Amino acid sequence: MGVKIIVASFLIFILGFVVYSCNYFDNRQNYKPLNASTEVQLTVLKIKTENGFIFNNQFYFGGDRFLQIGKDHPIWLKDELAKNRKENEIIDEEDLLNVVIANISPPFDLYKKANSNVMYLVKNNDSLKFKIYW
Repeated sequence: MGVKIIVASFLIFILGFVVYSCNYFDNRQNYKPLNASTEVQLTVLKIKTENGFIFNNQFYFGGDRFLQIGKDHPIWLKDELAKNRKENEIIDEEDLLNVVIANISPPFDLYKKANSNVMYLVKNNDSLKFKIYW
């Protein structure tokens, strides 16, 4: 009988620890969500990667997909991608199609209307279009 109580107490402790640690490591609730229903107009000065992206220690953003297809990419975009690459690595068209907002260094402006899954990033007087996931 005493062993059952010890085992049950141990299992309750482990379950409590797991629930607590999940809340501790997933701190998305500490930030305003940036999702399809959110309207936003902000200048991003800082990006932190933590189970998604955190802009300016204020907004949580789950992810995005670059929507611009074609050869009319801004010249500076290749330079942004090259910052995180090896010195002799070539940036090709496929790399330009797989750009995410985290590949672009701040500062830049973000604009998004409420109830839309399209967000615009403006940097160097160029506007890039992204589809958000969440």
